[in-house]
Amino acid sequence: MTNIQLKFLLGSILLFHLSISFAEYGVASFVRGKAFVDRSDQKDIPLRKNDKVLESDVIRTLKKSFVKITFSDNSTFALGQNSKVVMAKLKVDEMKNIELLQGYVRSKFNKEVSKDHKIQVKTKSAILGIRGTEFSMIYNPKNNV
Repeated sequence: MTNIQLKFLLGSILLFHLSISFAEYGVASFVRGKAFVDRSDQKDIPLRKNDKVLESDVIRTLKKSFVKITFSDNSTFALGQNSKVVMAKLKVDEMKNIELLQGYVRSKFNKEVSKDHKIQVKTKSAILGIRGTEFSMIYNPKNNV
């Protein structure tokens, strides 16, 4: 195998690995106030701009706080103050599943790819399946509405 072929092979493997790993998380593209991430191995990790948001992360915002998460297809998912969500499933080319435990969420899909990308937001009392461009949802766990 020539040096050029070896470099091409290694470059292709690297790009493939990067495309797979980027597909399974979002990025906190905007953070105002105080927001935290709980992961299986750590709790109360401060969420900052450009931090990765992974599958199974629990994201919480406090009073007067706001977080915007951007996915690889440029779709966005925003959490308002006093909100809590579980990012249950984030894989590209599959339905994203997010559990709203408390508060307010708003999502905006990239119109070029929204036909093929779906999201499902669950609460204890409802499930919202989305195939479109924008939606908002509020959930209060005290009265299950």
